[in-house]
Amino acid sequence: MSREVKLTHPEREIWPGDGITKRELYDYFGAIAEVMLPHVRQRPVSMQRFRGSIEDGGFFMKEVPKGAPDWVATVEVPKRTRPPGVVHHVLANDRETLQWLAQQACGAAQHLLATVVGQAALGVGIGAWLGLAMAQHPDLHSLGSWSRTG
Repeated sequence: MSREVKLTHPEREIWPGDGITKRELYDYFGAIAEVMLPHVRQRPVSMQRFRGSIEDGGFFMKEVPKGAPDWVATVEVPKRTRPPGVVHHVLANDRETLQWLAQQACGAAQHLLATVVGQAALGVGIGAWLGLAMAQHPDLHSLGSWSRTG
């Protein structure tokens, strides 16, 4: 099973004010994966995606998008609706999935605090996880920290 992530439009500036491109987000998620994954593994993701740039506005997406690679792990999380239902959230369990999130122009991945064995409604932004990772691993400072949602 191939786990290649095809990066489209790598030159697109997701954060135009800072000149940060989709390629840089992809590379950054790949570079910090080893440190970030222990903090986010097995936690459902709600994605904040940007079709153009953060200046164009974005949208939140909980359901795994159609066309996601079959190797992207997901979990069913119950909805609090009538009638009840489920949302199929992405699980950011490996480097390739983090980079696939970058390909989806997911500039902010909100992770539930609960793991897949429990449920919670409270999410923590990826910036908080990156800050924790950078605090625990000072050598990551050379990569820079520019995770932001607006």
